[in-house]
Amino acid sequence: MLVGDDVTVLDATGKFVMPGGIDPHTHLAMEFMGTETIDDFFSGQAAALAGGTTMHIDFVYQSRAAYQRWKSWLRRKGALMINDELLLEGLKKCKSLGALAMVHAENGDAVFEGQKRMIELGITGPEGHALSRPPVLEGEATARAIRLASFVNTPLYVVHVMSIDAMEEIAKARKSGFFNSYIYITCLLC
Repeated sequence: MLVGDDVTVLDATGKFVMPGGIDPHTHLAMEFMGTETIDDFFSGQAAALAGGTTMHIDFVYQSRAAYQRWKSWLRRKGALMINDELLLEGLKKCKSLGALAMVHAENGDAVFEGQKRMIELGITGPEGHALSRPPVLEGEATARAIRLASFVNTPLYVVHVMSIDAMEEIAKARKSGFFNSYIYITCLLC
C-alpha cells in the first residue's frame, strides 16, 4: 500500500479492530429490589460514549431459578445469595450446556456480619456499604468460585470486580495454567 510520509500505518494483522470499547454487562433502566438504576438507555449510552465505549450489552434480569443456573450470586444473604452446593450445580449445568457461568463474588455471610457491625456503629450512610465488605471478602469469594469452576472444569466470568484482592485471585488463576484457551476465566472490572 502506498501512503504519504505524513500517514502512520499500524499493522493490525491478527488483531481485532473496534471503533470503541464494549461493555458486556450494563444495568440500564433496570428495576431491582425496590430501586431503579439512575441511567436509562439514552443517558447510559451517552455517558459510555463519552468514555470511549461504543457498544453495551444490557443484562437481562432472570427469575431466581435462572440465577442458580446462569448468574450466581455469592452475596445478599436472605435475598439472592446461593451456597456452594447450588453454585456447583449451576457450574455443572453451564458446562453441560456449553454456557459461560457468571458469578458476582462476595462472601455474603461475612458481608452480612459487616452490615450488622456498621449498623451497630451507627454508620448507615453510603460509606457503610464499602466498610461492610472489605476487599478480602471479595477476594475470598472470587478464589472460591475460581476453584469450584476449575473443579468442574468449566469457564467462569466474574462480574463487578471491585478490589485488588479479587483481581489478584483472577490473575493468579490465569497464570496457573489450568485456565487455557478452552477453559478460561475472565472478569468485568467496576
